[in-house]
Amino acid sequence: MGRDVAANTAREADMLREAVIGEFLDENLYPRIGRAERAAGEGEESIEQQLQGIDVTADIDDVGTGIHIDEKAQIDYINSPAPSFVLELNAYDRGDQLRDGWFYDEEYATEYYLFVWLPDCITFQLINDGELVEVNYRYDSDDPLVEELREKLGGALGEKTVPNDPKIHELLEELTGAFPQPISTGSSSMETEYFCTDHIRQANCLLIERGAIQEHLLEAGYSKSHFEERAEEIRESGRTGKISADHPHFDYYLTPQSTKSEHPLNIVVKYELLHELKEETYIVTASGIQEGQYLH
Repeated sequence: MGRDVAANTAREADMLREAVIGEFLDENLYPRIGRAERAAGEGEESIEQQLQGIDVTADIDDVGTGIHIDEKAQIDYINSPAPSFVLELNAYDRGDQLRDGWFYDEEYATEYYLFVWLPDCITFQLINDGELVEVNYRYDSDDPLVEELREKLGGALGEKTVPNDPKIHELLEELTGAFPQPISTGSSSMETEYFCTDHIRQANCLLIERGAIQEHLLEAGYSKSHFEERAEEIRESGRTGKISADHPHFDYYLTPQSTKSEHPLNIVVKYELLHELKEETYIVTASGIQEGQYLH
């Protein structure tokens, strides 16, 4: 299913993709492990919940009832997921004020995170080059769909790049499902990958308690105040990118402001530790789920 609006900023693009992932989880995960109510929409209560870091309130078998879940998807590594996940320590808000990140922000009511990796997904890009508009599709798999696309689009501009033409839209929709809205509008000049719910062939999910991560770090000598002091040092140093934390299971990463306007400082936690602290894992497809698997 396509979204109603096209993206004009990187954050809007991220939100569109997160919404599609949420739809996929609503259809294919939550009904199979319990029940969930999504904090979506324009109502005052829904907006308040989203601001508090609550995407879903769920009853999950063998976990709990009424638990507040914040879904976090690794949308920068679609089809090539990294065996880690980031926890935001601090970032700049729209008023250019440095604030606590979502991992330690005490105003957030998040109880659990659902970390989501997408190892198997058909994606599309809209590429504007002067007056030439093209659609770039990507699907890194041995699925017969790829060969069928190549065969039927043999005269296109490239192996995986085709003109932004209604007839080709129709063909691709026949093979892959509806086009994402930012593609079909042709109004976005951003080279951002988009997809619809039906394009997600597999999602790997890890449910983990927020407090369990914080407690583990505290026991290892990493308190919130320690991270605040280290964050100040890192930002004052002017360094960006990966910065060693001298810890076997995580490092720091300061994203350049040119890449993300929020200029977030994260700790990048390796999957090994997340799996050790997890509540449950789920491999999710349209046909079913597998629980308790090692995902990376």
